[in-house]
Amino acid sequence: MRSLTLFRAVSMSTGALRPWRRSSAVTSRPLRRGSLGNRADLLRVGELTLDPISRDVWRGDRQPSLTQREYALLEYLMRRPDVAVSRQDIAAQVWTEGNLDLETTNIVDVYVAYLRKKLDLADEEPMLVTLRGVGYALRAPAAAAG
Repeated sequence: MRSLTLFRAVSMSTGALRPWRRSSAVTSRPLRRGSLGNRADLLRVGELTLDPISRDVWRGDRQPSLTQREYALLEYLMRRPDVAVSRQDIAAQVWTEGNLDLETTNIVDVYVAYLRKKLDLADEEPMLVTLRGVGYALRAPAAAAG
């Protein structure tokens, strides 16, 4: 039998610390990571699927391994399917720790290339397209869209 854990809590009215017990209903079973979210929260573009809760990505039956930055870039693009996104918008949303000078760095282009290599196999239609003079867009392949 699981023993009840004793916690300290601050009383809202007096500000004093007081002991309280967690109810057995709360401690009866641990939360599972998958139970915290709804599977309807999956992002899908064509055969590409992203689970924001588990941070898993699939293209068809493949599950490419992404770095945190590649994942952030893909999630940003998947939340805007078929929308042209500028390099400046990507930099502002994915590289939030500082201002990137896009005149002196090609970091956005480098990470787009990394992501393309992991998402697209040689025999697959590319999903991440370059829009010259505009930026990038994530599009479902024509075969998957129809």
